[in-house]
Amino acid sequence: MDKDELQDIIAMTKEYQARAGVYQQQLARIDVSLGECESAIKTLEELENKKAGEDLMVPIGAGVYMHATITHVDDVLMELGASISAEMNITETKDALVKRKTQLGETYERLSKSLREIYDEMQKLQMKAAQHS
Repeated sequence: MDKDELQDIIAMTKEYQARAGVYQQQLARIDVSLGECESAIKTLEELENKKAGEDLMVPIGAGVYMHATITHVDDVLMELGASISAEMNITETKDALVKRKTQLGETYERLSKSLREIYDEMQKLQMKAAQHS
């Protein structure tokens, strides 16, 4: 293997490493979003059995809860994206969250597959470099 081929392998490996880093960051963000969806779905399921005037503990994030009194149980606000929210009933909101969770899961799987392919290509490059050194 000549010097140019080795430099090409090094350049390709660096490119794959950069792409892998981006995919890992995206997977981490998706994982957080999946957890948020699951938490919201569980909270909505608890709210379905509550009535106006009842007290409950509301998760506000990072394992922190606060006492709250329900004043209106029929509708919730759901962020749709781009700072736009919509008022929906609990069933519609749960359905939208399940759909979002499904889409996130599919994206997670596609990215995971792409990441595995990148790692496979990197391994092939490393083996090629090792054979010729």
